[in-house]
Amino acid sequence: MVLGHGFWQRAFGGDRSIVGRTIVLNSHRVPVRGVTPPEFTGLEVGRAYDVAVPICAQQALGGGEEWLGDSMVWWLTVMGRLPAGRSLETVTAELEAWSVSLFEESLPAQYPPDRVGSYLNLRLRAVPGSAGVSSLRDRYGDPLLALLAVTGLVLLMVCTNLANLFLARGKGRQHEFAVRRALGASGGHLLRDLSIESIVLAVGGAAGGLALAGVLSGRLLDFLGTDLWLDLSLSGAMVSFVVVAAGLSALLFGLIPAWVASASGGDSGLDAVRDGRGTAGASRGAGLRRVLVVSQVALSFVLLFGALLFASTLRNLLAVDTGFDSSGVAIARVDFRTLELAESSRPAFKLDLLERIRGVPGITSAAEVRHVPMGGTGSSATIRRGEELPAGVSVRVNGVTPGYLEAMGMPLLAGRAFDPSYAPDAPVAIVTQAFASRLGLAPNPVGETFRVEGSPETMEIIGVVPDAKYFNLREDPVPTAFVPKDLLSDVRSYTDFVIRTTLPPVALPDILRQAVAAVSTGIWIDVRPLDDIIGEGLVRERLMSTVSGFFGILAALVAAIGLYGVMSHHVAQRRNEVAVRVALGARRRAIILMVLFQAGALLCVGLALGVVLASVASTAARQFLFGLGSHHVPTYALAAGLLTLTAGIACYLPARRAARTEPQKALRSE
Repeated sequence: MVLGHGFWQRAFGGDRSIVGRTIVLNSHRVPVRGVTPPEFTGLEVGRAYDVAVPICAQQALGGGEEWLGDSMVWWLTVMGRLPAGRSLETVTAELEAWSVSLFEESLPAQYPPDRVGSYLNLRLRAVPGSAGVSSLRDRYGDPLLALLAVTGLVLLMVCTNLANLFLARGKGRQHEFAVRRALGASGGHLLRDLSIESIVLAVGGAAGGLALAGVLSGRLLDFLGTDLWLDLSLSGAMVSFVVVAAGLSALLFGLIPAWVASASGGDSGLDAVRDGRGTAGASRGAGLRRVLVVSQVALSFVLLFGALLFASTLRNLLAVDTGFDSSGVAIARVDFRTLELAESSRPAFKLDLLERIRGVPGITSAAEVRHVPMGGTGSSATIRRGEELPAGVSVRVNGVTPGYLEAMGMPLLAGRAFDPSYAPDAPVAIVTQAFASRLGLAPNPVGETFRVEGSPETMEIIGVVPDAKYFNLREDPVPTAFVPKDLLSDVRSYTDFVIRTTLPPVALPDILRQAVAAVSTGIWIDVRPLDDIIGEGLVRERLMSTVSGFFGILAALVAAIGLYGVMSHHVAQRRNEVAVRVALGARRRAIILMVLFQAGALLCVGLALGVVLASVASTAARQFLFGLGSHHVPTYALAAGLLTLTAGIACYLPARRAARTEPQKALRSE
């Protein structure tokens, strides 16, 4: 064996003398040949191994199960290094040509007939392997790209907000710019000074963002509740990207307002000096500021709308009727390979373990199951009803022992459950509603029979249960048949038990370990709540909902800050006008409404543009949604309402300040 660096440190304290010694692994003495470097965690991204052994040792270390010779088990990934002068395209062409004869010759005799065509159409191909292999890219690639786009929109919003604030600040410094121009400063000098300010902000923001990312990235996987192993520490490439992004943001969104401010300081310098407060040319640049505010509102609406869609998707998935009651249910994986039991004695041994588990106080029911529901594994079979279905129908098959329905909280709609008095090989089955519908049976098919392809025996349906989720929460009802577990010839040296209990989840693992330790201390057991297993299938949805929700709220706040800044500057520029209105008898309520109306016009234009952009974005994100359309009207309304409320609060503050203007003080200051 070769030890993984992390395991070597944890288990042996980094002892170099371990190389050359032997370690007992699954009752076999295996010599240690080396230790991997710390940066190598295996070929599969997201998984880190402790011990690597040769493939040829699988049968010996796997409890006698021969996977290399089992044509129905898919578990290998083949990697190789291309020789000089060979390309992936060339190798792929050769593999595809070879695949035709390969899959024809290797077709398993017991392969389901309805899927033979799919098997024969399989083709080998060569793909880049320099970054390892992983299903994570297929599962999380598109969501992460979507979140990267969301992050880019937030960065764009922040930049436009800063550009807006720079414009407003530049207008307030027109008198200063005019004096400096009068004293001989060129437009280039003013542009340089203003650009330095934007660069300082960009550098400070980038440094703060990197520090925050370093703290939060390590918590992300823990928050998502997944056992993935990923290195999320800051790398040189990430730091470089942040620095480049900050620099480009500073140049693009800092130079434009700087140029406008410096140009204004020159074009109206005499007026600005004569005016003293810089009100001359106050309207110059106001149009650009309004455009920036409208764009912020539109982008924030898109982000808020997307966050609500993803949150609704997660809520809908959590509310899906799984067909069983997962509360209070735990899955116990028991592995007894170290006992090296003969295959013939394993079924009786597992039955004895099951009875011991059932006898634990606080456990109300328990059963053995071949495939854990929502666990990602399953078996299928082709079934027939005499000659009525000549092509056969493919269904899912799960082997269970008596007590499974009680443990899973699955009600019987008709018929009866498996009884302990049934023989282990009794030809009976309990089917789901989708099973009966797929075979064209009556809603109550109890007493009907079917035959599994390749088996001469006819099976009788003795019960019907509601449709239940099999692989994931998104799937449509899958025709499923539950059969006595021994029908599947299960002689594996490990198994899963479904347990319904009233014991606290934190106490159950230790209690079960004590129960199985009474049989043998060599039995390994892992206990997990079924809700946790189901939750692992929602990692992508939790990621999308959490991150997009955070950015959606942040975007709404940024838009509100932008509106507040524009309206505050607008009120300050119109201070004299407001003072005159108040002096002539205008009511404070009218002043507030005047300011809010002007802000509302910008908000309405931004919302209208945001609805159009959100419609396009939601169509592209349709694959991530569940239980709602991409153009979900209530979500549009909720996003618009939240954004309007936030913007209203932000705009009310400068409006109230305008209404409290004292005419005498305002006019005297002129």
